[in-house]
Amino acid sequence: AIGDTDGYTLYSGKSATIDLVADAMENGAVVIFDSHGTTDYDGKYVDTDPDGYEVYDYVSEAKYSYLCLTSKSGVTSADYNDGAAYFVDSYGDPCMCVNGAVIANHMDKNSPAGLLWMAICLGMATDTLCQPMRNKGVEVVYGYSQSVTFAGDYCFEETFWDNMIAGKTVAEYLATTSYDSKRIAVERNGDI
Repeated sequence: AIGDTDGYTLYSGKSATIDLVADAMENGAVVIFDSHGTTDYDGKYVDTDPDGYEVYDYVSEAKYSYLCLTSKSGVTSADYNDGAAYFVDSYGDPCMCVNGAVIANHMDKNSPAGLLWMAICLGMATDTLCQPMRNKGVEVVYGYSQSVTFAGDYCFEETFWDNMIAGKTVAEYLATTSYDSKRIAVERNGDI
């Protein structure tokens, strides 16, 4: 982890355990999940986009959205109940998938009205990452209901934080910034 002398703490790779994620949620003013996300629906082929890429549906039958971690450390057998967590070893790339209930269950106290930015695919495809965090005191949860590239998210993040630095509230930013204008900025940079 990178120390707090820089004003933030970074948990990366195997150091991003479920307990440290939960600690960050209950202690952090701003928490960013900059990882991968998925749902419990494997997806089915839908179409081919204009650039020739296959498009899959991972949302229509999803029950759970998951944050993907590379560490199983701290995950208990109870965390696997009702589809709240699962482990997958895909081509030698291990991944612990946890939904918001798992994170909330590892929190010892509520969040101090924080903000969670989920720079992950499918984090908002269902409410199973968002709602448990809201129930634990997180005031703002931002995420994506579909797939997003890291570069694409960074464009959205930059616009968001520029507005926050300029003194806007989250509500003001959302009310005055259309999805289309954010998408245009991302497409202009070639990041979608």
